[in-house]
Amino acid sequence: MLLVLGARIPELTVDLTEFAAVLPSPTPVGAAYRTVYAAVRSGDSTIWTDAVRQWRALGEREEEARSLLGAAEAALVHGDRTEAGTALLDALTIATDLDAAALVDVAQKMASRARLSLGTQAKGASSGHQVSSTLGLTPRELEVLRLVAQGLSNRGIAEELFISANTAGVHVSRILTKLGAASRTEAAAAAHRHGLFPASVRGIV
Repeated sequence: MLLVLGARIPELTVDLTEFAAVLPSPTPVGAAYRTVYAAVRSGDSTIWTDAVRQWRALGEREEEARSLLGAAEAALVHGDRTEAGTALLDALTIATDLDAAALVDVAQKMASRARLSLGTQAKGASSGHQVSSTLGLTPRELEVLRLVAQGLSNRGIAEELFISANTAGVHVSRILTKLGAASRTEAAAAAHRHGLFPASVRGIV
């Protein structure tokens, strides 16, 4: 239990350091939590990667996603944007598959703060997970993105989907955040790169 608390509540790690270090790890789960605990305390991305491997071997995908987020954060601290992007993409893929909204939100916000486009990191992913075919977008957001890729303005999108221009703008903002895109052009490029829409759909220029 102490290992679990230390892993989930970073503020406790310093206080529990000496005590947890001498505790046995009788189960693979306990060993994985011990690794997470060490990663939180050290901020070492390689230790986070070890935790990812352990959770993956156990089939604990939610904990794997949490550790991937830890690895991404550590990589960003050390200036490794490629590693961070790969870890974030893998975490987002797992979180989307699990419908874990909180983890999806964390991954997207981290990518947005770091100005990382998760779409452009797809080829660098090495964990074996495949990128979600919808990139974490809802059906409505996919409709909006398709129209963005055609070059429509918020007003044009609103007319096509029978919604208000303000609502269209909200959808566009959410799409940019989810894709880690800085502009509508970048979002459209990500959509085409991942084959979300037919080749006949033109991207904006």
